[in-house]
Amino acid sequence: MINIGASILTWIPKWTEAAGLFAIDQAAHTGYDLVEILFPENLDLHTKVIKQRIRKQKIGIRCAAILPPACHLPRYPRKAKAYLCKAIDLVEQLETDLLAGVLYTAIAQFSGRLRSEAEWQKMVDVLGEVAHYAKAKGISLALEPINRYETNLLTSAQEVLDLLTDIGMDNVGVHLDTFHMNIEEQNIYETLTMAGERLFHVHVCENDRGIVGKGNIAWHDFFEGLAEINYQGALVLESFSSEVEELRIPTSLWRETPFTSQQLAELSLAFLTEKASAFGLY
Repeated sequence: MINIGASILTWIPKWTEAAGLFAIDQAAHTGYDLVEILFPENLDLHTKVIKQRIRKQKIGIRCAAILPPACHLPRYPRKAKAYLCKAIDLVEQLETDLLAGVLYTAIAQFSGRLRSEAEWQKMVDVLGEVAHYAKAKGISLALEPINRYETNLLTSAQEVLDLLTDIGMDNVGVHLDTFHMNIEEQNIYETLTMAGERLFHVHVCENDRGIVGKGNIAWHDFFEGLAEINYQGALVLESFSSEVEELRIPTSLWRETPFTSQQLAELSLAFLTEKASAFGLY
């Protein structure tokens, strides 16, 4: 059975202790199985406080990260490795076993050309070393391909799978996001079945980053694909409300959304629960 979760970004723009604990509470009170903590750029987390709140709320946890510009992997491979290893230490302290997200690039750090062989090799080398570090701690990594407007390095599931082949570590997998898939993949069902057992983590989001089930994502194909591969991981809501004002520019919310953060959380959870249950996943 899968777990259905929500990113802290459903309610807050970024992690601070007070805001983060509020988001954990909201996820639990709304009925989610788990909450995904997107690590702050400075990786400043009081993990003991987080674990106390997680236990109190009886909710699961997943961890995600995005490399900051100063650690963009192809440009600063040593800094990227150090950053990722520190993030893995936090995952270990939080007593969970997966670090997902954009672990190979900072957002919108373009070289002005097609991805080079040198950039590819740096990703193989650095992520391979990081994977070894993570494996010793019982932690897996999930690499998220993002759309062409945010990176030129990994924009499709196939590219991530090719990278995994070159890395050669079984604790590195794919993290797919329906928002990015809707832009870059030709067929959601075929993409999921191609990823198969290497699919470690999934973000669910509408094409307009709104309430799941209210847009034009091919949700039947999506859940059929998950059922076909017997996916056992998490589905994590990563949609946004303009009510969280600090996220408007980073997520390009140029129009007011007709829903609050809580409506987004509740209506999306209802849809995901219904669809996952219909396909025998929940």
